[in-house]
Amino acid sequence: MADHASPRTFKDLSFSFACGGYLKMYLFGVAKALQQFELEQNARLIGCSAGALTATGLALGCDFDAIRAYVLGHVIPGAHEFPSGYFRARTFLLDTLKAEGRLQEYEKLNASQQLTVVYTSLSALTSRRLTTFDSQQHLTDCLMASCCATPIAGMPFRLDSEWVMDGGIFDFQPIYDDETVTVSPFYCTGADIKPSVYVPMWWAMLPPGVRDVEWLFDLGYEDGLKWIVKNGLAGGRKVAIPTKSTEYVSEWSTTVGRVVGYRGFESRVLDALFVGLFVCLWRPLAFLCLYLELYLQAIVSGSKAVVFGAAAKLLISNIIMAALAIAVATQGLQHTMLFLMGLTTTGFFLGGMVLLVGGLQQAGAVASADWQRCRSYMRSITSLSLFLHSMPVVGPLVQIKRHDFLLQHSLVYRIAMHCM
Repeated sequence: MADHASPRTFKDLSFSFACGGYLKMYLFGVAKALQQFELEQNARLIGCSAGALTATGLALGCDFDAIRAYVLGHVIPGAHEFPSGYFRARTFLLDTLKAEGRLQEYEKLNASQQLTVVYTSLSALTSRRLTTFDSQQHLTDCLMASCCATPIAGMPFRLDSEWVMDGGIFDFQPIYDDETVTVSPFYCTGADIKPSVYVPMWWAMLPPGVRDVEWLFDLGYEDGLKWIVKNGLAGGRKVAIPTKSTEYVSEWSTTVGRVVGYRGFESRVLDALFVGLFVCLWRPLAFLCLYLELYLQAIVSGSKAVVFGAAAKLLISNIIMAALAIAVATQGLQHTMLFLMGLTTTGFFLGGMVLLVGGLQQAGAVASADWQRCRSYMRSITSLSLFLHSMPVVGPLVQIKRHDFLLQHSLVYRIAMHCM
């Protein structure tokens, strides 16, 4: 793996770009606005998946209008070819990088240490952050790893001697510190720059038509300009914010078409049913998966505590049972002997597990730690704040008290918390 050099001190801002899939066009629009005011010049840039592409484009000074034209002319039409287009995101990405990515200038990134690409290590079950790249191909592979959303963008592959895939699994919105400006294409997040109007989140996996993707870029550009003006970063320049995106909503004839995001779904009959179904089922379904994971973790931790706790005590009794089995055998009670020998074998197996973890004292420590973990999972399961947070409508108003524990120990919570 490439060595990580210590980044130099940047005097202004740091920007974080979240995952986005095909919603990357919103991120590209925001990037164009930042680029227009040269805010990326002295800023650190970090991103994963689609965000990594955006951060790389800014760091290399790419032309986002040219990228937009290429995506609208080549990527989106190809992505709608049934059924092959749905699984060719990796091919489209490689073609776009080759046409507009300027990755041959990777040495600029090593010199500035401005860019951080985030991807997931499946081998270590953690996220990786790279700021130094060995070659153009290494930079390409890192971006491919960061964008490897299986199955639509290929399967996990080996990079720097470990299995890797999409960076959004463990680091959906990577940041440097609390001062990092966050940019997300998802309407439901708390990012500093996010869509100012509703954007269907499933567009990330299945892109809409060319007109809708074009609107995404315009919306990102306008939202980026609004944020720049709001935070006084225009440098005294007069900013005229376009209003092209406002014309978009009037082009939809029904609510359900606007909510779903695909014009083939425009039907007033389904309006109320669809919106009600989404509001009532989405959050409970996400929390159902969370509760199932917590129950499973509690069972596993509790079982380990019982096994190691019992194994530590069974070592002594095994010797007694072995001696008793021999004594019974001398009396001709073979069936009883076999039963006792079975118990003895089981006991020695558990005793072997104790030796593997370092002896009786260590086994007791493992059992105690697992028991405490089991109790923590049960406290999370019975948490009133977690239950109330799963309720539709009122749920977002309730703060989850065990947020830090869930963030550290629950994979489902880390993945779904931005949607919860």
